[in-house]
Amino acid sequence: MGLMPIAQESECREEHGAMPLFYMNDFSILGLKVPDLAAALKALESDGFEIVSSDTPARVRFDARSDMMGIFKSLSRHRIPYRMSDLVQQAYQG
Repeated sequence: MGLMPIAQESECREEHGAMPLFYMNDFSILGLKVPDLAAALKALESDGFEIVSSDTPARVRFDARSDMMGIFKSLSRHRIPYRMSDLVQQAYQG
């Protein structure tokens, strides 16, 4: 089981203590960026995906690789553009 982070394109950031106390310069969190987060979450929920939105960014639960691919297919079917990207901002990248 996993959680795929999904965030608004213009507001992408990882919060709530995601940065480890000691991190190397290559720390990142891979997730989805979408132009309209509300529409993306609504589309995913309508296709049966569970949304965990108590954190920033929201997260979509998946159980297997095929479910993860289903997230991409669902967004495409609803014509919601997305891209995989690093959600960590303002980290020193030396």
